[in-house]
Amino acid sequence: MPRKLEAILVGCGAMSAEWIRSAKELGIQISALVDLNPELARLRAAEFHLDGPLFSSLDEAIDTVRAQMLFDCTMPAAHAEIDQKALVNGLHVLVEKPLGRTAAAHGATTAQLHAFRLAAKRFRYTLELFAPLYGPRYIDHVEEVRRIQSLLGDRQDCVVLGERLKKQDPHDPALVDILRKVSADGDALEEKFRRYWQGTFDAPGVEVAWGRYLTRRPPAPRGVRQALSLPHPQTAD
Repeated sequence: MPRKLEAILVGCGAMSAEWIRSAKELGIQISALVDLNPELARLRAAEFHLDGPLFSSLDEAIDTVRAQMLFDCTMPAAHAEIDQKALVNGLHVLVEKPLGRTAAAHGATTAQLHAFRLAAKRFRYTLELFAPLYGPRYIDHVEEVRRIQSLLGDRQDCVVLGERLKKQDPHDPALVDILRKVSADGDALEEKFRRYWQGTFDAPGVEVAWGRYLTRRPPAPRGVRQALSLPHPQTAD
């Protein structure tokens, strides 16, 4: 029998109640609650009869609980740090407010951009898993996500290289020039990502179109249709 999916829920404010209700409807077990205010976590656990452990530290929760995903119900300013920590520990992340718009905003931190790159990678892997159930346009959507991952990956390479160069001789003119170029390349890639996000994912109507496309019921595989004598449906393109 498949093991039940388990999730760590971080942030026990008002919206967390809706997430817990949705998790129960989907058969997902809330295996731990995390909040800086232990009383909030205790009250939420009592309200929904949750018997998992309560934590004030996400690190401790991740080390203690065998969960596959994390529900982030915290304030938007905390999302990047929390979600990046979850992603690097192998957890799938569902977040209350869109992480993409935070990462695409001017002034986004390196941590926010890196967390979004990791989220994009996991989202692409999930999309690729279901690719056989959709038509050729689906691959175009996967490539759009891959493009986000690629741009932010190249930018992260510039960040890492820049940090290493800063540890070398700061008085070497050639090194200073290289560092300046690496920093400029990173800024250019960040701006390129921002324009691509705004034109491809955040344009008017795009979010709704993605939702409608991905929630369409894909056709059954040909062999299954034949076995069940089902009529041939129109392919979800």
